[in-house]
Amino acid sequence: MRPILEPHTRAPRASLLLAGALAFTAAAYAQAPRGGFVWDDWPLIERSASVQAGSNIGAFFTKPFWDRSEADEPTSVYYRPLTTMTYWLDQQLSGGSPGWFHLVNVLLHLGCVILVFHLALRAGGSPVAAGLAAALFGAAPRLTESVAWISGRTDLLATLFALLAVALHRPGRDAMARRVAAAAAILLGLLCKEVALAAPAGLAAAAVARARREHRPLRSVAAELLPSAVAVAAYGVLRLAAMAGVRKLSLGSTFAERLRAGAEALGTYLVMLLDALRPRLQIGELQRADPTLAVLGVAIAIALASLAVRAWRRGIAPEIAAAVAMAAVSIALVLHVIPIRVNVVAADRFLYLPIAALAVAAAGAARAWAPATRRRAAVTALLVAPVFAAATWLRVQDWVDEERLWREAVRTTSPSNVLPGLELGNVLFRARRYEQALPVYEQAYAHATQVGFRSAALGSLANTLSELGQYDRARALMRELVATEPRVALDWYNLGLIEARRLDFDAADRELREAVRLYPEYQEAANALARLPKLRAEAAALPSERPEDSTPLRSRRARFFASLGRDLDAARIHAAVAAAPDATRDEVLEAAHFLVRRGRDPQAAKKALSRAQALGADPAALRALIDSGGSP
Repeated sequence: MRPILEPHTRAPRASLLLAGALAFTAAAYAQAPRGGFVWDDWPLIERSASVQAGSNIGAFFTKPFWDRSEADEPTSVYYRPLTTMTYWLDQQLSGGSPGWFHLVNVLLHLGCVILVFHLALRAGGSPVAAGLAAALFGAAPRLTESVAWISGRTDLLATLFALLAVALHRPGRDAMARRVAAAAAILLGLLCKEVALAAPAGLAAAAVARARREHRPLRSVAAELLPSAVAVAAYGVLRLAAMAGVRKLSLGSTFAERLRAGAEALGTYLVMLLDALRPRLQIGELQRADPTLAVLGVAIAIALASLAVRAWRRGIAPEIAAAVAMAAVSIALVLHVIPIRVNVVAADRFLYLPIAALAVAAAGAARAWAPATRRRAAVTALLVAPVFAAATWLRVQDWVDEERLWREAVRTTSPSNVLPGLELGNVLFRARRYEQALPVYEQAYAHATQVGFRSAALGSLANTLSELGQYDRARALMRELVATEPRVALDWYNLGLIEARRLDFDAADRELREAVRLYPEYQEAANALARLPKLRAEAAALPSERPEDSTPLRSRRARFFASLGRDLDAARIHAAVAAAPDATRDEVLEAAHFLVRRGRDPQAAKKALSRAQALGADPAALRALIDSGGSP
């Protein structure tokens, strides 16, 4: 029995060309493993209970893609358990190192490059055409989002399995085994992302084209496609079972509005393909229609329909038919006619599978071109390829540096799209650069028109003000937020923290209890609630702050403020303790620990470290402190 997946050719030339395409692609993404977690990586990986805590394998298949968290209700419309499982496996193998996650993404992309090369050969392309198609696909700048962003793995996996299904599904000997294997690949792809539906569409198009070529009735293809249909049905059953408890979201738009958005998206994708060297993170806004792009999209739809009719009448090679159908269906799924939960008209990552399929189709179609045309196309591809690689290399640098990524997004996006500003603010907030985050959040709030973005900006503003010690203003904004959206446990939790920092423990108790009521699994809120009695007792036992307070009392007060998250007050008092002539070594060490790890004044941290060293603190321990908290 022959292997299910055979190489098209064993010619060394083809192998060398494939190796060159892989090396070329790997070089373009060589810097990707230097990156960290970005954007959706934080909730999908770093804060995901499924990924961090792990579970039995079956549990991955019983829940939506997005874990319910303190910030939302179970409303996810996505079901991608196999992608989550790969994150969990990466977590187990690497201990959570983002470099490993990025490396896996690059390897998956290289796998897709191999399949593009293989399918291009099978579609009739020469080894040179297949090699160029694989290299251009591998280094296409628009695909950087899918490869250099860990959360872009959904498209990598879905495309890998979709291409594998087409590669496996061939007539001839062992046809049934091939069909079953292809169906298994389809199921695996669907469990990674819904766009893998393009695979059965491609197989159906190839089967119909083959039946017409062989003058068989179209009903004869039903048996050929039965295993794939069973795979799609099995996915549907799994999805329905996992999403049974998920609240259905309102579409929020009419069918006519979705058609308009679809036409605009189609026009936008054409512009993105023509403008290949300038990948962008946020492309267009659904709430702001662009009539020019919509008209362009309608024209494209008419032209594509005309070409499809001509191809049907003249006949088309089954392999090319499969590739074209996959490209068409994968684009159709992201045209907003079927609603998707994004605020943009188009996204670079949505082009991953379409470009792979178009690369296969172009390589196969090239065999019908005149020799002179093929030579010109090859020369053009050879000139374009290094430009693609250079653009991709530069774009990877953005993904490696999250702050740079969002600053570039802010620069290239209309101010009315506030998501880049919110994410830039989040980067600064996580880095404890609150003074810089505040104006970014304020600008985002000023331009936000959608309720969700206004709420996110309002909550971020309140939390930033709280970190800056402006507790009354922070409370006012957070109370405004919970009055607008009272079902979000995270907002009640943050309001409870603000009230505790204001030393209003009765209010903090009420709000933390509300957070736990809304989300009973909210462990942070439950822990904060459990700490309140001790904090209340400590606050009552501490006398009012006075200049003549003793150093031990100051240390105690600083410790109390630190436990509340009042870091500015804690840092101020710890700095005074470190400078006090009667401070003990332990008191100075405690102050140094806080100032290095949570303080915002490098000079104060340096002074505390110097004082601790003068009092005989262990130099190795001080060096370890500096290494753990960053050089002051």
